[in-house]
Amino acid sequence: MAAILVIFPFEVSDQYLYIGDSALLAAIGAIGLNVLTGNAGQMSIGNAAFLGIGAYTVILTESKLSFLPAILLGGIISGAVGLVIGVPSLRLRGLYLVFSTLALQYVAYFVFQQYDHHSNALSGHNIKEAKIVSVVITTDKQWYVFLVIAVVIVAIVTYSILAGRPGRAWEATRANEASAAIMGIDVRRTKLTAFVYSSFWVGLSGGITAYFLKNITSDYFTLSLAISYVAIILVGGVGSVGGAVAGSIVITFLPTVVTNAGTGIFGASSGTGFLSTNLSAIDSGVYGLLVLVFMFAEPRGLTGLVRRIERLMTHKGTQTPPERSQAGTAAVGVEDANRAGLTDVADARVIPGSRQ
Repeated sequence: MAAILVIFPFEVSDQYLYIGDSALLAAIGAIGLNVLTGNAGQMSIGNAAFLGIGAYTVILTESKLSFLPAILLGGIISGAVGLVIGVPSLRLRGLYLVFSTLALQYVAYFVFQQYDHHSNALSGHNIKEAKIVSVVITTDKQWYVFLVIAVVIVAIVTYSILAGRPGRAWEATRANEASAAIMGIDVRRTKLTAFVYSSFWVGLSGGITAYFLKNITSDYFTLSLAISYVAIILVGGVGSVGGAVAGSIVITFLPTVVTNAGTGIFGASSGTGFLSTNLSAIDSGVYGLLVLVFMFAEPRGLTGLVRRIERLMTHKGTQTPPERSQAGTAAVGVEDANRAGLTDVADARVIPGSRQ
């Protein structure tokens, strides 16, 4: 994997390098959303709103703050909004929680539109170039290096938190809130920390997006974007940091794959024209199809598929010959019968393939 990350920017075209940057950028927000949904069990489709909050924080502060402080402030403000939204959402579960985050999405989108209108920026807000100390990030390769480092940092921090006390509390709350409360876990506080943690990373991703795209409008932060993030964690694997990264790569590269496949099927001119006019609808349909396939065939997503393949390969490598396996099982069954105090071997039920 490390070798692939190193050689990728030098072996692909500029188009695929840009898509790779976009996938890494999406992975930051997807990791945050996956913690909330997969580890804490709180469903949300308001992630595009938090992306927008991070981006519009950059728009408002870029003239006063440099790159890193601006994106960090975007994450902090998104986390604060997540806290405010999380408090009333504590009483909600399931579909009602989904609708509350959906309401946030529409409210945030309306606010972004009004700000664009009143600031006479209907064609978008131009963002200055990202700069870290004396290094200006302008090329796709420079963005690739920065985003790889950012994803690694986010992944390490998230892995550490999930392995610690907060992560165990999130998992316990997701499994059974009543049992978690009996074990002494503050369920309300646990849910709120999940909302804040998720919102922070999603907002940070939104702030980086503003610098990456260099031009931001409210039309970018739509419900379609929010649904694509849900598709990312479902396809990659709910509750898995690696699954969030893998899902980001698959979903981000999907439009290009669809376009290239359509060009090959329909021809260069007709295929490109048809797909360019219907790309949004086609992408949504493919997202839905992928989600359905993984929900029915492999609910744990790409991470579950990889683990299944690993188990099959391990099983094939360690499988014993049938004769030895059955003989060993029978011997174990007789020994267990003697230990249980059975005097007649006929009383012992030997189940092939079982040690019980």
